[in-house]
Amino acid sequence: AKAQWSFSASGNSFAFTRQHDEDSSVAWTTNLDIYTVDLRTAGQPTVCITCENIATDTDPSYSPTDENLLVYRSHSVPG
Repeated sequence: AKAQWSFSASGNSFAFTRQHDEDSSVAWTTNLDIYTVDLRTAGQPTVCITCENIATDTDPSYSPTDENLLVYRSHSVPG
């Protein structure tokens, strides 16, 4: 399986996939989201960049030449 995380080329940013709704009453959900974190300063909060999409978002990958460009797979329909 492909890794569900990515470092930017400079190492200043990190993106990863995780389940968004940790308080869900169901044991499992397909709502996975992409989070990013700025690694230049310790203690920075994670930022969910796909939390408004209630379907699955996976496979984050930073561009090898432009660390401001992050691509990922996104479903439009939950389930």
